[in-house]
Amino acid sequence: MKNKRVGSLVILALMIGLNIVLSRFVSIKAMNFKISFTFLTVVLSAYFYGYYGAIMVALFGDLLGALLFPIGPYNPLLTLTSIMCAVVYAYFFYKKDLSNKNIILACLINRFIISLFINTTIISLMYNLSFKATFITRIYSSTVMFVVEVLALCFLRKYMKYVENRRN
Repeated sequence: MKNKRVGSLVILALMIGLNIVLSRFVSIKAMNFKISFTFLTVVLSAYFYGYYGAIMVALFGDLLGALLFPIGPYNPLLTLTSIMCAVVYAYFFYKKDLSNKNIILACLINRFIISLFINTTIISLMYNLSFKATFITRIYSSTVMFVVEVLALCFLRKYMKYVENRRN
């Protein structure tokens, strides 16, 4: 039992490190546009380790990434939205079928409610920008990321199920 817990912590620590690398170094960034595969670390943690694993990866990945490789001023509200995304992924994926419905619903909530509305509100308040202008510029990014997430998760679904079956 103890070895399994240590193994889980090691894998989650690797996911945190991979989260930072994917977010800070392996992403396409422009002013209001970012394409990243960071969500994969949180999704995998949510699928295999549930709420606590997903929250740990989202929290420490965002916090350590911001401290070690800052992009702008740190705002804990943005970390809170990362945690919200982790909770959504865990709700739809932990011990549940990776159906098209669950994948699309989780991605819709994360991309269009949390990222587009909540993050846009935080960013517009942080930088004293017009919400409407910021919202309009972020619609394209959220739409592209929605498609990327859905396609990536549909592609990885069979591999995630395979690994889950091997673990049991």
